[in-house]
Amino acid sequence: MTFVYATVTALIGGVLNLDRTALLQIMVSRPLVASGIIGALIGDLHHGLVIGVLLELLWLGELPVGAHVTTNETALTAVITAVALLSAPSPGGVDRGLIAFVILLFLPLGLVFRRVDEAVRRFNNRVSREVAESAGREGERAIRRGLIKGVMAFLLPNLLLIWLSILAGVYVVRSLYPVLEGSVPFEGIFFIIPLVGIGSVLSSLKVKGYPLIFGLGVILFSILFLQD
Repeated sequence: MTFVYATVTALIGGVLNLDRTALLQIMVSRPLVASGIIGALIGDLHHGLVIGVLLELLWLGELPVGAHVTTNETALTAVITAVALLSAPSPGGVDRGLIAFVILLFLPLGLVFRRVDEAVRRFNNRVSREVAESAGREGERAIRRGLIKGVMAFLLPNLLLIWLSILAGVYVVRSLYPVLEGSVPFEGIFFIIPLVGIGSVLSSLKVKGYPLIFGLGVILFSILFLQD
């Protein structure tokens, strides 16, 4: 089933990833939405949303606006959510430590996805120039061809990388986490992750009353997740 879930998740993640910059931009690519969809698909909506909240807080301050290339939070969310849920010892048996371990393990993968996005944008710049040169001769046909090339350039590389990352990630996590969970306080790290996200967002926005809001965020997060 891991292969099937990895394949379907890669397809969903690849399509949702288009919403970031290539198509629509109706926010279905945000971590909270993407993780909920993937969690429902795998059969654990609750923990999918928990992962989504954590990742949304981490990347809330990063939006793919204009030419700025940010961390591909959609692709990473697809990988992290699928790997965490599929690595659980039983359906719905995801614990906080496992979630934290998977997030820490795959955060560096964001650099790879960013390089892919940069390469895709360079490719699409060339496609744009080709369309501009041939539009006078071929008209709408050249434009349609350019649009299809651009969308496929965003879809296929990310889809493939998501799929490979899930398959490899499940194997790695199932092998390493049982060995490390007794010696590394992943349970505590779970609660540090959202606090880092909240602090980063508030700091970057230069919010007045930052310490008070940060403290309220700590309390709210504790109330919500200590009950999990």
